[in-house]
Amino acid sequence: MSSALLIAKYLGTEKQAELIGNLLVDIQEEPTNNNVEILIELLDGFDLDKYPQFYNQILNISKEKLLIENELEIILKFVYKIPQLKHDILERMIQLLYGYIKEQIYYFNQQLIKLIPISIVDEKIADTAADSITTDELILLFRFLQSLFTKTTGSDTPLNLEIDYLLLLFLGINDKNVSGISSKLLRWRMDSICQKIEGQLIWDIIFTLESTNLEFHKSHAYILWLRYLNTGLIENNTFQTIIQNPDYWMALQQGLISDSHVYRKFSLSILQVSLISINTNLKNDYIVWRMDDKQKYLNEWSRYMTLYEIIAIDTSLNQAEAGQNDITGLISPTSLIPSSWGWCLLSTGLQATLESVRKFTLRLLLSIPLENLYLIKHGLPILERAFLPNLMNASNLNVKITSTNDKLDCEYAYQLKNYICNMVKNLSTDQEFQDITLSILRVLADLKDSYGPSRILVLHGLYDGLNQAKNTKQVLQYGIHDIPLLVLFEKKCEGEIYERYHQTLNLRLLLNFKLDIKSFLSKLNKFTKHNGFELLKENHQLLASYIKDVPIEKFMSNQEFGDCGPEYKALFLGITDKDISSVLEQSKDKDLLLAKLFASGLKTTELEKFDSRLQELVLSNDIEIIQTLSQAEFELSGVIPDNEDISKLWGTITMEIQSNEYRILEECLYKFRLFNQIYKHSTFQFESISTIIDFYKIMLNNSYETSKTSRFFYKLKNEILGEYYSTLNITFEKTANANNSISAIIDVLNPGIAQNKANYNMVNLLYHYLEIAETPDSIYQIVEFLSELWFNLSATRLKLQALPLHLSIIKTFFHSKVVFSGVNVSDMLHKFGLSIIENSKVRRSFLPTLTLCLSNCQIENQKQFESYQWIPELLVKAYLIYQPKAHFFILPIILANIYDNQVAINSNSSIYYEVYGNEEISARINLMAIFNSIKSSNFAQSIYDYIIENQQQFHLFKPLKSTDALEEWTRMQLYSIILSLSDDTLTNIDLDNFLARLATEPSPMVRSYIEWIIALKLTDNETYVDKLLNELLQKINVLKPSVVTSYLKILFLFIQQQQPANKECQLLTKLLYAVIPGCTVSRKMIRHFSLSLIISIHDEIKRKNLPLDPRVLDIVNNMYLNAIESETFTQYRSGDELLWDILKDLTLVNISGGVMLRLSDRTDLDYIKRENFVKYLSQNQINLLKYDIGQDPQIWMVDDDNDHVNKVSMKKPIVTPIKPITSEVSSFLQTKSGAWNTIMDADDDINTTNLRGSEIPRSELIVVSSLVDKPPNLGGICRLCDVLGAGLLTLHDIEVKNHINFKTVAVTADQWMPMIEVKMENIKNYLLDKKREGYTLIGLEQTDKSIELNNDLKFPKKSLILIGKEREGIPGDLLAELDFCVEIKQVGIVRSMNIQTATAIIVHAYSSQHC
Repeated sequence: MSSALLIAKYLGTEKQAELIGNLLVDIQEEPTNNNVEILIELLDGFDLDKYPQFYNQILNISKEKLLIENELEIILKFVYKIPQLKHDILERMIQLLYGYIKEQIYYFNQQLIKLIPISIVDEKIADTAADSITTDELILLFRFLQSLFTKTTGSDTPLNLEIDYLLLLFLGINDKNVSGISSKLLRWRMDSICQKIEGQLIWDIIFTLESTNLEFHKSHAYILWLRYLNTGLIENNTFQTIIQNPDYWMALQQGLISDSHVYRKFSLSILQVSLISINTNLKNDYIVWRMDDKQKYLNEWSRYMTLYEIIAIDTSLNQAEAGQNDITGLISPTSLIPSSWGWCLLSTGLQATLESVRKFTLRLLLSIPLENLYLIKHGLPILERAFLPNLMNASNLNVKITSTNDKLDCEYAYQLKNYICNMVKNLSTDQEFQDITLSILRVLADLKDSYGPSRILVLHGLYDGLNQAKNTKQVLQYGIHDIPLLVLFEKKCEGEIYERYHQTLNLRLLLNFKLDIKSFLSKLNKFTKHNGFELLKENHQLLASYIKDVPIEKFMSNQEFGDCGPEYKALFLGITDKDISSVLEQSKDKDLLLAKLFASGLKTTELEKFDSRLQELVLSNDIEIIQTLSQAEFELSGVIPDNEDISKLWGTITMEIQSNEYRILEECLYKFRLFNQIYKHSTFQFESISTIIDFYKIMLNNSYETSKTSRFFYKLKNEILGEYYSTLNITFEKTANANNSISAIIDVLNPGIAQNKANYNMVNLLYHYLEIAETPDSIYQIVEFLSELWFNLSATRLKLQALPLHLSIIKTFFHSKVVFSGVNVSDMLHKFGLSIIENSKVRRSFLPTLTLCLSNCQIENQKQFESYQWIPELLVKAYLIYQPKAHFFILPIILANIYDNQVAINSNSSIYYEVYGNEEISARINLMAIFNSIKSSNFAQSIYDYIIENQQQFHLFKPLKSTDALEEWTRMQLYSIILSLSDDTLTNIDLDNFLARLATEPSPMVRSYIEWIIALKLTDNETYVDKLLNELLQKINVLKPSVVTSYLKILFLFIQQQQPANKECQLLTKLLYAVIPGCTVSRKMIRHFSLSLIISIHDEIKRKNLPLDPRVLDIVNNMYLNAIESETFTQYRSGDELLWDILKDLTLVNISGGVMLRLSDRTDLDYIKRENFVKYLSQNQINLLKYDIGQDPQIWMVDDDNDHVNKVSMKKPIVTPIKPITSEVSSFLQTKSGAWNTIMDADDDINTTNLRGSEIPRSELIVVSSLVDKPPNLGGICRLCDVLGAGLLTLHDIEVKNHINFKTVAVTADQWMPMIEVKMENIKNYLLDKKREGYTLIGLEQTDKSIELNNDLKFPKKSLILIGKEREGIPGDLLAELDFCVEIKQVGIVRSMNIQTATAIIVHAYSSQHC
């Protein structure tokens, strides 16, 4: 107490009043803490009621300073002293809050405005016109409120309730900061809110905030939700009513499947408290609860929450695998926990950071018993959000050799289709079918740009499910299901196979709608706009059956169904199987209907009755009819107009094509198109092709002005050019003969046109010319034109829909009359060929077409073909295009087979051949045929030389990466080419070079090719036989084991072919001198192979009855008996199973990899099967072959019963489902997290990333790892710091926590461990700052003064541990700032340990003392 205050205490009341008055004046003018303190003490015992002016002065001072940040403490001191002041200040604050609301009303959640008793708000807002405050001032008010709530006492008043309402309203403001402060303030008001505010209103506020799109609103909803539950609601009737509503539990599930770890943790705690608080029986789609079995339910849910924590919070794969029975057991009609929670749990696994967990979860999904998949009806939001997008992931569609038929296939494709089918087909009610169909279609529409095959398979599964149900389900609804389906109508898939498959399913799904003929025809019409009529023709019977009950007369007469318009009527008449003649005759739109029906091609036969009328319509003045007919195929001879009418139509075109009006030119285009459709099917002919050539000169000759004024003239021009070249092509085909010249036509060909139809007709014309001309001229000009055209097409990327054009160019370019023309076009042919080969990596049909052309050229003129030096490079590079297992090439074949077998109407369907022709493998077969038909030694040598001389490109002798599968495959193909040439054709081969490769080649399969080639060439180089035998005898203990086995194998393979018998005996005896010692050497590989070779030698001697020395025979027989009686004989291949016949096995199948497959345990080796050779080789190709096609290899492997079986049967599925659950016994689960026993604190700061850290007490330890730069090390340090309760971790760059290697090692510790960024250059300043805060600075480093880490070392509570760099340790300048260093005692030879390990040891030492 000050001396002045002591004196004042002895003054009278009036003098005290005077002193108080003076102090109030001073405080109002310039307040000081001293004056305020004196005034507060003077007021102690002073009767303010007698001096109301003093109270009013204090109130006015408080109101004036309420919005001044530095003055809030003064107001609080007054409030503490004068209880009445709190009420009046609150009243003023409420006025200011209402003023803010009035100004910012549109920034509040409007639903909350309606929910919270707005009548109070309305009254106040009316009186607060001048009371507006800024957001910063609002935050000051909230800070003052927090102080009032936490530091003052007293009973609640109506003003407090009003404040509560306002704070709840401020939760919904679109200002993150303000909303967050409101949420924090409400923590002090929860008891009051529970008592004074109606429970239903609180729930309405929670669910309104939870359903918004703003993340911070959702966060505050979860916080309020958890706070409210924690007040204890087990006896709360409103709560017990709320939880009867499925929406309560659905909102919880949305939180559990959220991408946010924070929301998941809140939802998990909310779920736990909700379950504990249940005090009534429940039964809805989301929860079943019987109070009689409460403990049983709590036990089940406890286990569920542990599983959820393992999968979704602290993800642990090994624990997830331990709980797989429990997880899949949730998807069962007998589970106590409804299946939607199981789907919810699985969905979080699919969103896991770790790929291994995602794959495991996918396997779990696929392992659910098919009969239980219908339970997805309880998890449709999860199906849409998580399951389908993940199931449709392109990476799932792996192509591998299957276990059933030794063919490349995609087992997941069938799994996915059947999975979706089983989800649907076992449903029971129409509503369930409608709901799941809508969910699937919505996902497909949303993911319309996703991987095409996945979308198709899901769509196929849906279609099968709807049609394999007990009754075919026509339950889909227009206005609902057709909305996403229309999106799919418009979406194009990559490639015609996918497109036809996809749109066929889309079309057929229309047949699952409840029949509404107008809606059906409306959707069908939109389908044809995007996809044409071809699929309607294929599915005509299905469509006709669908509308069979619609009366044709009533429909056409507009009775019952209203006026449907000519488009709908034409569609209806086209698909109905009823007689349409009479209704057509009576229709007022007869001509237009006839034209549309004819153009659609749906009723070709029935329209024969209207031939004469259709003929007349060709010359119609109705442009709509002309435009429609221009799309028709004039295949009916009776519909073709007579030549005079065709001539008139041409005359009209000739006149209109010179118009300068866009409209007339557009109409001319339709007539031009119609003319071509008629012309190609008619007998009409021009006098000569010069008529068409001259037409080119007048075409569009007056369109210059139009081209400048019309935006789309360029499109119209290209379309007209397309029709012109169609006419030119048709005319050439009708008038050309073998003696025609092509030069005049080439003059009007334009390679610069960007129009597919025009280009196709130009190329087709040239090809036709080459076909009919005996000695074609202008070859150079033709090739030059094709080269320029190809260059232009390549410059704008080769479009998929232009495939027929591309193939036509290849066929024309490599036409035999071009190849053998004698004109110097080899450079252009070579360049074009290389371009085709390069593009064939991503384009189907290019290689089959190119290689077939080359093969045909070889057949036609082998001598000349094998004289061209530009061909070897093409052959070799084409053979090295890696397609065998590329998904891009294989998946279309697989899906085409599914389409043919399960979708196509025609049982003889072969959609792949229709679209692409021969499969890609036919290219390799053609090339194999070329290589194995070569007769010219020079040509064979050129191919060999090209391979040997391009080591830098092929890496045949020096692989870049020994384990690279593509490199291995490439070397196998190159050696298979050399093997094909290794008969007498190829004479100049460097055997020393090949022998050297045996020591350096890393692949056993490639070595086998080298061994085969050497064994074949030893016949011409027998001096090498002695050389190899001598090396074996002298260096068997020095040579690499793989080289020894190769030498032994080569020699034996060579010796087997020797004639006469005495020569074989001599060589075999010499070989045995090396083999017999090899059987006893210490090196296992040599010993095992030598014993195996003894078996083969024994069999060879016996088979041919070779007269070897009896003593040698005795040794062989004894060793043979020992070998076959050994334990390994029945387990591993031996004898002839490791060998082959270098001459008899020289077949196309074996050269292409068949022998290698038989010799190897591997199932991934590529080879060409006999059936493919037989399928794609022509008789002419077979006649030219040097070797037989051969038989498929017999593959050796032993099963568990020691029986020989096909090894591919042992392969696992591509996506291996976990076996369905057969036991009801649950596995042991670790409960590290204590999910059931731990409830998240709702009042932690949700805006930080270390929520988990705030749940547990953390020490004051700071770990400075800013000198560490490797993400995996930092991730490990983060994890151990979190586990051991460190208070803070520093990083050199805070973004490193997002690095994949950091996250992989940290698991989820990065979500919870408090971390800050301290740059390396700032470490020193940071250490000094912490020193000033009382921290002891400790370094983990080996120095001459380091203290040994042992039990005697006591860490101060406020310790900072500095971790050094991975190699260099702690720099000297930082060592100088440390209080002391600690070193870990080491007794081994290595002088340092891993940085993670060292950090773990020292942090654990600290934690054991302070945590």
